[in-house]
Amino acid sequence: MAAPKRPAGLTKTAARSEQQSTQQIAGIESDVVDYLWAQSDENWHRGDYPRIVALDRIIVEIDPQFIEPYVTGAWLQESMGDLKNAEMFYEYGVRNNPRNEEANFDLGFFYLKTLKNYPRAIETFKRETSYGDAGVNDWKMLAHSYEANNQLFDSLATWKVIESRWPTAPAVELNVHRLESLLSKNSSPRGGG
Repeated sequence: MAAPKRPAGLTKTAARSEQQSTQQIAGIESDVVDYLWAQSDENWHRGDYPRIVALDRIIVEIDPQFIEPYVTGAWLQESMGDLKNAEMFYEYGVRNNPRNEEANFDLGFFYLKTLKNYPRAIETFKRETSYGDAGVNDWKMLAHSYEANNQLFDSLATWKVIESRWPTAPAVELNVHRLESLLSKNSSPRGGG
């Protein structure tokens, strides 16, 4: 069977290289993400939160490293009372971006403050702080998670790490003294505990 003939007047174009095609696709994807993100913003102003969540889900499939859609989508689901799907979306963001501080922080905060699942909060913040480039707030949330789980010695030890790494960080000295006082009262023979 013979190849179809080109219509008159069309010239043969050079074949695109794989790199050119990949760049073109990346450009199209970027334009689509920008468009969807703008639609998400418009829906925010209209209060159409379910549509935002749907758009956020599409956006992260196109650009898995774009953190903000995970955060906004999960937070909106959380605020609408859909805690199971909020948790899954926060976790999806961390799975796709395991070393991203914002994704880990938001998941840990969700466990700590919303679900009050202190062991999972500890697990999340321990993982985040193990990377070495975690910020002071990640360490503080680990200390708070330990305390919420009644692991006061671990909380104090974490505050002391913070104190040594960030000696001028706000509230560190206060928390170290508060926990030392609390632990000394609990370990005294007549201490209330």
